[in-house]
Amino acid sequence: MDSDTIKKGENALTKDDRDEFDFEDYSAPLARRLLAADPPFTLGIFGRWGSGKTTLMDRIDDQLRKQLSLNTKSKKSILTIKFNAWQYDREDAIWRALLVHTLEALERYLVKTEKDINGNDYYEFPDYQNNESIVKELRNIKSSLYRTVEQRQKGQAGDALGLLGAPRFDKSCWENPDYWVSIEEGEFYRGSVQGAEGAKDNEIDGSPHKLAPFEITRYPTTNADYQRFAQATGQSIPNHWSGGEFPHGLANHPVVNVNWNDAHAYIHWLNSRQDGYRYKLPSEAQWERAARGKALIGGKDNRRRYPWGDVFDAHKCNVQETGLGRTCAVGCFPHGASPDGVLDMAGNVWEWCADWFDENYYQLGSVEENKTKGKYRVLRGGSFRFNARNVRCASRDDCLPNDLNDNIGFRVARMHSP
Repeated sequence: MDSDTIKKGENALTKDDRDEFDFEDYSAPLARRLLAADPPFTLGIFGRWGSGKTTLMDRIDDQLRKQLSLNTKSKKSILTIKFNAWQYDREDAIWRALLVHTLEALERYLVKTEKDINGNDYYEFPDYQNNESIVKELRNIKSSLYRTVEQRQKGQAGDALGLLGAPRFDKSCWENPDYWVSIEEGEFYRGSVQGAEGAKDNEIDGSPHKLAPFEITRYPTTNADYQRFAQATGQSIPNHWSGGEFPHGLANHPVVNVNWNDAHAYIHWLNSRQDGYRYKLPSEAQWERAARGKALIGGKDNRRRYPWGDVFDAHKCNVQETGLGRTCAVGCFPHGASPDGVLDMAGNVWEWCADWFDENYYQLGSVEENKTKGKYRVLRGGSFRFNARNVRCASRDDCLPNDLNDNIGFRVARMHSP
């Protein structure tokens, strides 16, 4: 907040209020002024990077709740919508994202959601709860806005958009049927045929191979997912987290800065629950089958280069050509889904697979997980830093199992225990 904001306006802060401003106490006088005003109102907080704008915004929200709870005579209810404009580099993107963010907040209140993805309580508006027609209209408006946002701005707005169909990060997400995609038993085409455009020497195959059925997560593992694991097990957290918490607003971004051993520890934790499934990192073959789909679709051979088809489209994935330059919320690109409905298989983050990497493994003709120890583990899918060639279904890469990077994550596969 700059000095002009403090001095101007009908509800300008008094000298007594300003005397209280030693940062720790910003929130209390601001909350008092907001409660004295007639909503709707907007509070803008300005400052340099790292000056505590988001923290102050959270503290004001806490103070509003606190002061409302202490005033038993007041019948006022306030819906607070917090929005970080610094994430966007164009004015039209800011306004679109703010509007969608506001609509989604209203939707959550109206359907009586008790918690947001960060565990915060929502205020309730009894007169409008469970009003299905209003909620339906909000969703229609939000969906229309979502389709108008250019992909670059949509990705930048990923933290705020709360896209339709995005996963719910509750404690039972692993039991949520929508969290998993079933891959049926059958054949798929692996790799690329000799001479295919963009094909690398280590991916030449193009033959049909049969796989047993399995399930795979619709999205990469998110920060919210990984935090529950770390809190339950004491596992070390990614090095860019602070105080045991992932960066603010990134709950539904893929977890990054995790090495292969971290991902394997996460798998071990899932298996310790003994819920009738055997969890694992997907094998290379499983990963490619989930990305490409089965061998025959509509009676025709399916050798697609990308999860959505043969033609690259930067509007369907978060890659170098898209221009975001960072991760985005999982599920941001629904039109980039594989034939089975698996998302984010092209770009966003590289994903660890179970196999040891072998440059010549395809020449053996096996689709079993490669357990012959080598130097590197397999990575699949490309990331926001890599171009179209690297996000093809057939593209293979490798990495030292102890290495980590801000564009490497993972997802989980499972089968029924025998």
